[in-house]
Amino acid sequence: MMRKEDIAAKLNEIRRLADEALQALGLRTEPKHKEKPKIRTTRTSRRTLPNHILLLKEEGFLRQPRTAAEVHKKLQGIYPCDLNRVAVALHRLHKKKALRRSSKGTGKNKQVAYVW
Repeated sequence: MMRKEDIAAKLNEIRRLADEALQALGLRTEPKHKEKPKIRTTRTSRRTLPNHILLLKEEGFLRQPRTAAEVHKKLQGIYPCDLNRVAVALHRLHKKKALRRSSKGTGKNKQVAYVW
């Protein structure tokens, strides 16, 4: 019975002989594109819009019900973006249960507000 080392050595010899034969014929023995090793990076302090909103929550800005326009106005100095992006980010944070939804206004002018 053959050992694993013997089998590995014989396979390496076969591969070497096949490469020599292909080189003699002028054919390529290496793949066209070599795969690059994947580098995993972890970003713990990403500066995304939801992270900025959660920072406002930690600072206590969202203790009172705030509309998307109010949050947008507060974020303009540190994270300039469109009002609709802030509204969508607030909605997604609500779906993830990071924020609660409330209403703000009186009478007919009730608006959706977010609070925690």
